[in-house]
Amino acid sequence: MGKSTLARLLVEREGKVWKFLNFEQASPEETKNILLRATLADREDNTEPDYVIDDLNFDQSPMRYERQLEGFLSTIVLRGGRVIITTQGDFPGRIARAFDLPNECLLVVPGLDEEEVAQIACNHGCPEDKRLKPWKQIIHAKSIGGHPLLVHAMAINLEARGWPEPNLEDLLSPDSVGDVRREFRKRLRDLLPSDEARKLLYRLSIFTFFFRRVHALNMAGYPPQLESPGECFDLLLGPWVEQVQQGYHQISPLLYGSANEIFTPEEIKSLHQSAARSYLAEKRITATELKGAFFHGFLGEALDVLEGLYSFTLRAEAEIWPNICQALEWLTYCRLERNTRLFPADPMLSLQLRNVQFRVARENAELGLAMQIARLWEWEIEQSDSAGIPAGFKSANYFLLFGHVLYDIRFPLRPSDLVSMSVKQLSLIQEAKDDASIKEIISPHAETFDDAQLTVMNAASRYHMAEEIEEFFISLHAQEHQTADRIWAQLIGSARAAAARQAQPDQRAAGVRHGGRRGLLAPAASQ
Repeated sequence: MGKSTLARLLVEREGKVWKFLNFEQASPEETKNILLRATLADREDNTEPDYVIDDLNFDQSPMRYERQLEGFLSTIVLRGGRVIITTQGDFPGRIARAFDLPNECLLVVPGLDEEEVAQIACNHGCPEDKRLKPWKQIIHAKSIGGHPLLVHAMAINLEARGWPEPNLEDLLSPDSVGDVRREFRKRLRDLLPSDEARKLLYRLSIFTFFFRRVHALNMAGYPPQLESPGECFDLLLGPWVEQVQQGYHQISPLLYGSANEIFTPEEIKSLHQSAARSYLAEKRITATELKGAFFHGFLGEALDVLEGLYSFTLRAEAEIWPNICQALEWLTYCRLERNTRLFPADPMLSLQLRNVQFRVARENAELGLAMQIARLWEWEIEQSDSAGIPAGFKSANYFLLFGHVLYDIRFPLRPSDLVSMSVKQLSLIQEAKDDASIKEIISPHAETFDDAQLTVMNAASRYHMAEEIEEFFISLHAQEHQTADRIWAQLIGSARAAAARQAQPDQRAAGVRHGGRRGLLAPAASQ
């Protein structure tokens, strides 16, 4: 809920006489005059109203009207009146001390959270299906923490578009609030006279997520380097850069994305790279830094950043993996179109990022999405030869993919898919014994998975309907590979063992009739 809306709801609940003084877009001189006139008018007003001073942001020379504001507040307070002030800036400390205001009088109005954004989206016709979750996240991110005006504007725009399937481009594209932001930027030169501070502000508008002061100062080093970056950043604090929590800041929602309309595409790409590296400027990396570095590294095609972060996800300890997956949830909605590379700039790195994307979706229990990603991952592996990817790296990715999907029964696999994947995986393990390029990757797991019995057990745990069992045998029968013979041998051995166990109590003869690997299992004819 916006601060002005909250103030209106508060005074409506009071049910008394309140007057509104609107200072939106007022210059310091205009602010001073409005306060003087309001003070004189109140002395002649017999109704003794309370007041809402709306949008007095203290963002430009507040000392020029502080005395007039103090005089107005004194007039109201001395007669027992009340005043609500809404602002995007910091309340002047001198006035707070003059009236001995306790901290309880200063209320920070939070933005809309994701569930409130979802409610607004549903009110504007968003279907409550798989589209709702990504859209609420995209709207929340683009409105920089749920700025009410921007959330409503985006919801209205998406309602007109019929709420299409969301993708990464929706997070980056211009939207229906562009005119509001452009008008705001036109006033920026008057409101923020420092050229260096404005340049830093435009650079910081590339940030999509929260950032620290150190991250902002690193952006000042983007060429051309700015002088006195710390001083420039301090000038921005308040209406332009807001403090949100635990040392983190965010850009004003009305300036978010300004970089896209100010810098060239190449400059924007370089800014994303700088933003990604700024998140890694300190040794301590939280989920916020990981999310920011991965996101901006992805958009800026910062190969070194992404390769380092990929390695980080592989080494991550189990207890922090859920937090990592929550931070990288945005990645699971990227490049899901059929026959599309996740990271076209580098096909080998793209395979690695598909691995991360799949694991994140699986951890977040988005199993349908994970299977969709698995198919895209397999498609990218199949394109490895044309992309010049080494055969060993291709085989290793097949092994990783099949290892993720085959032995997690939460993933629905057709019997034909299970057979083809199992045969391929067992074949890869056999090839690894002779190919040093993939032996290092596969060998730690080879002993675990190099067993045809696992395939039989996997099928037995998944398939119970006659149609599924028949499809499994038909698919295995169609395989022209010696690995399939190993699976057949395991099946035959398992069936014989089961028949022997059944015959033990009364020593009745029983057996298995089969016609080699081409025959289907069937009980022997009774004697």
